[in-house]
Amino acid sequence: MTEPSAPHSREDRAGIEIGQTEITAGVKWALLLVGLFTLIMVPAVQTCCELRQSGQNGRATVWPQWCDIFEALPRAAVAFAEKDGSWTTKVLCGNDVLLEAMEKYEKDLNAESFLTQSVLPPAQKFLIHVGCGNERGYVGRERWLFYRPDIEYCTGLGFLDPRHLARRADSGTRRQPAPQPDPRLAILQFHQQLAQRNIHLVLMPTPGKTTIHPEKFSSRYDGRAASIHNPSYQRFLDELAAEAVLVCDVTDVLTRYRNCSGKAVFLATDTHWRPEAMELAAAELARFLEEKALLRDSRGSGLATDSKSRRESGRHRDDASVTCRPGCLGR
Repeated sequence: MTEPSAPHSREDRAGIEIGQTEITAGVKWALLLVGLFTLIMVPAVQTCCELRQSGQNGRATVWPQWCDIFEALPRAAVAFAEKDGSWTTKVLCGNDVLLEAMEKYEKDLNAESFLTQSVLPPAQKFLIHVGCGNERGYVGRERWLFYRPDIEYCTGLGFLDPRHLARRADSGTRRQPAPQPDPRLAILQFHQQLAQRNIHLVLMPTPGKTTIHPEKFSSRYDGRAASIHNPSYQRFLDELAAEAVLVCDVTDVLTRYRNCSGKAVFLATDTHWRPEAMELAAAELARFLEEKALLRDSRGSGLATDSKSRRESGRHRDDASVTCRPGCLGR
């Protein structure tokens, strides 16, 4: 008697099944033709559209856009020839020119593509209708739209967390160095430079949409009276205060307005404040400057209201510099 064969493993069974897969000649040709049609049709239609636009003076050149990439070749050759150093350095310099041109080419093609102009808008409307977003935005409750970095600012690591700082510091490339990951360094340096000139720095962080209206993104924040911020935000404010940096934080003012009036601070489908919120923020900034005795005219009547009085009051006060920064400091 023959012994029963050992059961095959999952990998063996998959290999056997794949090895026995049969595709008819008709299916092969159909897949080939569909693939070629998909590959060729889009650039062909795009070229026809651009040639028609060139006849109507829609484009500055009669050549279709796919020819634009060839303009980078002479510039890359010039950069290679003019660069001093070894052969490797020359090649890298020319390659940087080509990479920059390729990135610009992709952005221009994406912006001017007939698919982008004809298919993308209705597709995005459909995604919003079914409650989906895209790589840059999310759809919240009641069709409110939220910018993805605003969500990540509130839900991610603290922007002063060592792990977050290290990750941002390592995010650079040879062509595009990483940004300074710590926002405190630039602010404190600017503060010291202005102080040497007897100028006050007033920092006004602008809260994001998710900070003021988390209830429009998740029902778990219904009835929450307070705002939400990145875990590092309070530490950020405390350390700036310890260095005598003046910070006008309008978050509480906007949050109180939301709670007391029941009205929205932000536009539902945009990242901007509503007019009432802008007026509240401006009034809070004016109150803060008055409280700190900044921008007073010679009569002590408060803020200078026109250019002439500002020039005159400049003889009797320290200059002041007001700067605003987006709320998402960890971007």
